[in-house]
Amino acid sequence: MPKLIEVSKRALSQRIDRLLRKEGKALRSHRGTDLWYVVDEKTDAVLKSQLTLKKLAVETGALRTFERLVD
Repeated sequence: MPKLIEVSKRALSQRIDRLLRKEGKALRSHRGTDLWYVVDEKTDAVLKSQLTLKKLAVETGALRTFERLVD
């Protein structure tokens, strides 16, 4: 079995944010929790909420098949 490359939460959140900014969106975190939300940059409206970083990474393609998220 091939060894998976470890990706930190910080690195993964930056990847996701860069991908979302291309679409005019931004990634934000709920303080004190591991939950994240996506906002529209122009209107500041919440587009998606109550997301885990891993779920969002899979949706956006930021986490590749040979990588894994470390806590």
